Amino acid sequence: MNLELARKNIYLLLEQNGPYATGDRPPDMRTVSKQAKDFARLIELNGLSTKYRIIRNQIFEFLNVKHFGDIPKLLQNTKLLAEVRKRGYMLIGNMFGIEGNEREIINKVKSYSQTADEVIRYL
Repeated sequence: MNLELARKNIYLLLEQNGPYATGDRPPDMRTVSKQAKDFARLIELNGLSTKYRIIRNQIFEFLNVKHFGDIPKLLQNTKLLAEVRKRGYMLIGNMFGIEGNEREIINKVKSYSQTADEVIRYL
């Protein structure tokens, strides 16, 4: 397997030290900020622009927002956050073909995620 190609797969964007890594504070993503410019340069240098856009759009759809600026507002609104959580469970349930009512789908997704966490801890 070509290691260079393997490094450029879509999962590179999701690495713990990758572009979507969670920091102590939300990033300053104003278009003209140094952090945003560095981020864009990193994505471009690694040939990940298209993959970045795909994941960004999926995240926006998942959160039901139009741009990054909407996310802090979402995090501060408990009602909207609850709606996003429920929407997330339903989307994940649909992605994996989980059937049932809302409560059943949420419980199954939670159960599967707990099992996955246990496997990760075991490994």
